[in-house]
Amino acid sequence: MLHALRRRRCVQGVSPQAYCLYEDGGTHNLAAGAQFVFWVCFVSSLLLLAVGLREVARDPQKLVRQFRTERSLAR
Repeated sequence: MLHALRRRRCVQGVSPQAYCLYEDGGTHNLAAGAQFVFWVCFVSSLLLLAVGLREVARDPQKLVRQFRTERSLAR
């Protein structure tokens, strides 16, 4: 509760890390949360890519069938 009552000023200096500077001199690093979200999204993307590549490696025709149109099948 005391943490919520302190006034803060969010700044971004010369360094690429953003932080909140409280009036009492304390700081709160904002980069940790952003870094966590980045890594979760990055790992999720890699997992989805790996699953897709595995599916194509198991059945390459599945990828070809996915992008065929009715007109190209009639030829």
